[in-house]
Amino acid sequence: MVSKKKVTALAKRLAQLSFEGAEVNLSRVQAIAKLIAEYAESARGSLRRKYLHFLERECQWRLLRIEYAGERDWDSTQRSMEHHVGRELKLETVENVALIAGFRISVGDYIWERSIRSDLSILCS
Repeated sequence: MVSKKKVTALAKRLAQLSFEGAEVNLSRVQAIAKLIAEYAESARGSLRRKYLHFLERECQWRLLRIEYAGERDWDSTQRSMEHHVGRELKLETVENVALIAGFRISVGDYIWERSIRSDLSILCS
């Protein structure tokens, strides 16, 4: 019988190995799926569920999402955030005029916002 701790650690490591830079590598995921299929029957379902959970979390933590109100070059921001979180990030930018001016940056569970909208909400509260 494989311990829950070992299954969790293995699932987490397999999720990390599923990436090449900031992108999911399909051939690695296929190889991992084959490995999971050959894993001990008693822990196979648990390993599959935990792997998918950690893979989703890794995807969230490898996406740099920037909402902005006004054009700007985000390359230096991307490099700075990659240095901050210690991994390569995929950049996604979305225009959000509701911010009025400024930006909102999110990586995983963290959100940094510097906008007139957030300043006004602080002043109104």
